Amino acid sequence: MFAEQSPESVELVKEHGHEIGCHGYDHSPQRAFDVLSYEEQVNELKKAKKVIEDAAGRIEPFRAPMLRINKDTIRALEGTGFHSDSSVPSQRFDGPLTFGSKRKLKWLIAPRKPYMISSDSVVKSGSSNILEIPISATLFPFIGTTMRISPFITKILQKCLYHESKTTGKPIVFLFHPNEYGFEFVSASEYRKIYKTNRH
Repeated sequence: MFAEQSPESVELVKEHGHEIGCHGYDHSPQRAFDVLSYEEQVNELKKAKKVIEDAAGRIEPFRAPMLRINKDTIRALEGTGFHSDSSVPSQRFDGPLTFGSKRKLKWLIAPRKPYMISSDSVVKSGSSNILEIPISATLFPFIGTTMRISPFITKILQKCLYHESKTTGKPIVFLFHPNEYGFEFVSASEYRKIYKTNRH
């Protein structure tokens, strides 16, 4: 919706060399991907993709609003030309603090490193064409909101995640809104190439 109202904003982001992805069309809880049928998800993705691609050209990465997806989302992403997703924060516990929290309990068993996601379960490796790049978390999410609410927790979390990254090679995926923080990162398409090259 934002890209539809302000396509010049998308163009500006692209002009600065950033990869453009899709965050759905509508951010309302009633339109969350985990409560929509497969057909509704496809329609939402097509609608959002068209608006964004009119301003930015081809897009392939996706992150669901409120990080709410289900197994139908994977088929919907494949069917609409997406190649990566970053909607699963492994080992993150939100409890009652977010919409769809009961469905998010499965995050506690999700793989921590990037994986080709299963068509049967979003928290398992599988044979779909969608590379899941998990958002970094260790019970608490590594996101701009946590940073604003508790710099102390963020500092501890950051040390743990950086240690894990050095030890295992797991990328750090920090979720933030543009008004929260400046951060240099590897784009989803670049990481997909790295993953394909190194997975064998």
